[in-house]
Amino acid sequence: MNYRTLIIRANRWAAWLLLPIMLLYLVSGYGMTKGIITPRTAAWLHLDVLAIPFLVTFCVHAGTSVWLALVRRRLDRNRFLMAVVVASFAVILIYFLLLETGII
Repeated sequence: MNYRTLIIRANRWAAWLLLPIMLLYLVSGYGMTKGIITPRTAAWLHLDVLAIPFLVTFCVHAGTSVWLALVRRRLDRNRFLMAVVVASFAVILIYFLLLETGII
């Protein structure tokens, strides 16, 4: 298995994992404002449980999608550009994870 196949699989897994997370985010957000579920449970789901899985799956999905778009446009030969893409999504993920855990 080459690295492009691995990136495509990671992108698809992240997308499928992101779908139920986003649906739960929607339900918990409406639960906090519209009373679909109890406000305490909705806030717990929205703020404590779903934040880190959302950040990880979103960054993996967005990062791999950008990577694959650059490959489709044959910009993957530019190693510097690809390194900037990977580094930027890694920095964004690390920053938001540190922010979410309260370290920053």
